[in-house]
Amino acid sequence: MKVAYFFLLIYFMLTLMLQVHASLTLSITINTSKPSYSTGENISIYGNLTRNGTPFTGLVALQVNDPIENTVILRTLKTGSAPEIGQIQILDFYSSDSAGNPKTTFRKAEHMHFNITAYNNSTSSLSVLLIANAYDADNSTLGLSIGFNGEILGKSAIKFYPSFYVPEEAPTGNATAYASAFTGWPVVQGTPYCLEKSASFQITEAEGGSGLQTQTHVISQMQSSNSIGTYDFAFKLLGKEKLGTYRAYVTSSYGAEKAYSETTFQVNGWTAIVYGNTYIIQPQSNSYLTNFKFNETFVEDSWKGQLSFDVIIPTGSGYCNLTIPKNLTKGIPPTPSWRVRRDGSDITGSANIWDNETHTFIYFTYSQGSHTIDISGTWVVPEFPDFMILLIITMAILAAAIIGKKASSTRQKNKFNI
Repeated sequence: MKVAYFFLLIYFMLTLMLQVHASLTLSITINTSKPSYSTGENISIYGNLTRNGTPFTGLVALQVNDPIENTVILRTLKTGSAPEIGQIQILDFYSSDSAGNPKTTFRKAEHMHFNITAYNNSTSSLSVLLIANAYDADNSTLGLSIGFNGEILGKSAIKFYPSFYVPEEAPTGNATAYASAFTGWPVVQGTPYCLEKSASFQITEAEGGSGLQTQTHVISQMQSSNSIGTYDFAFKLLGKEKLGTYRAYVTSSYGAEKAYSETTFQVNGWTAIVYGNTYIIQPQSNSYLTNFKFNETFVEDSWKGQLSFDVIIPTGSGYCNLTIPKNLTKGIPPTPSWRVRRDGSDITGSANIWDNETHTFIYFTYSQGSHTIDISGTWVVPEFPDFMILLIITMAILAAAIIGKKASSTRQKNKFNI
C-alpha cells in the first residue's frame, strides 16, 4: 500500500513539474493598424511579448516580405530595456566606400557600402546573419544590403563591407541604415542576438553631389524603450514596391524558449503627392504592379501629366483596372482625351475608359511577361489653383494702377511746382 502511495505521489509531482515547465513559455503576437495600405502611407506593426502570460522584456526580430517573397524590412525591436550585449555584438557600423573607408554622401542609382564589424562573445562558433536595412528621411524603406550569412569563430571578430544600391526613386537628403545580427532569417524562426546599430548618410541627385569622404563616423544604439512586453514599428513603402499581399514575421527567444508569429496585410494603392497634396490611385490587377511614378510636369503635345508603372504577369494574360482621381489628372474632350501606352506602343483603342463625377476608370490587358505602362490625360492639377492665378493677376493690376496713379500725381505736382 505504501509503495502504491509512493508511486502516486511521484506521479503527481512529475505532472505538476511538467505543467509548471509548460507554462513557462515565451509567446509573441503581431498585429497591423489596419488590413490594407497605400504606398507612401504609414504602415504600423505592433504586438506583445509575454512569458507565462506576463509582459516580458526582450528582443524581437521583424521581417516583412513583399508579394514575391523579397524581404523589404529586417529589424531588431525591443520590448522594454533589453540588454545591450549578447552572444554576438555589433562593434562598429557606418557607411563607406568599397574598401571600407568612411563615406557619407552617395548619389541616387549608385552602389554604396557599409562597414560592419561584429564580435562573437561566446567561446564556440556561432551561425550569424548580418544585414543592414536603409530608410529615407520620411521613414520609407530603401531596401536591404547584401548580408553576411555564415559562422563567426568563438572570441573573434569579422569585418565586411556589404554593398547597397541606392534606388533611383529615393528622395534626396538624410538617410539612415540599421544593422542587425540574427541566428537566421525570422521567417524560419531566426531570432536577434543583440541590439541593432544605426548609421546616417546623405543621398544626392544622380548627376550631382560630390560623394566626398569624411574621416570620422558616428554610431549609435537605436530603438527607444517601449513599455515592458510591447513593441511597435512604423514604416512606409516607396512607389517602387509591389502591390499585393505582404507577410510580416516576428520572433523572440529566451534561453531555449522561442516565440514566433506572423500576419499579412495588403498594399493596394499608390500615393501621389503633388504640390503638397495627396492623391490615391487604386489599381485592381491579377499581376504584380511596381515602380509607380507620377510626373506632374510631363508635357508632350496635348498630353499633360504622366502616370507610369511596371506590370509583371508570370503566366497567362494580365489585366489592370485603374481608378484615377479627377482632381489629380483627367481627360478633357474632345477625344482622344487619354493616351494609354504599353512598352511605348499606343493601346488606347483597345482600353476601356469611363468615368463618374470624381474618378476615371481605365481597363486594359497585356500578355505574359513584364511590361511598362504609361498613361497621360489632357489636364493635370496646376501648381497654383485657378482662383490663385486670378488673385495674383488682380493684385498685379491693382499694384500697377496704384503705381500709375502715384506717378501721375507726381507729374501734376511737378507741373504746377507744388
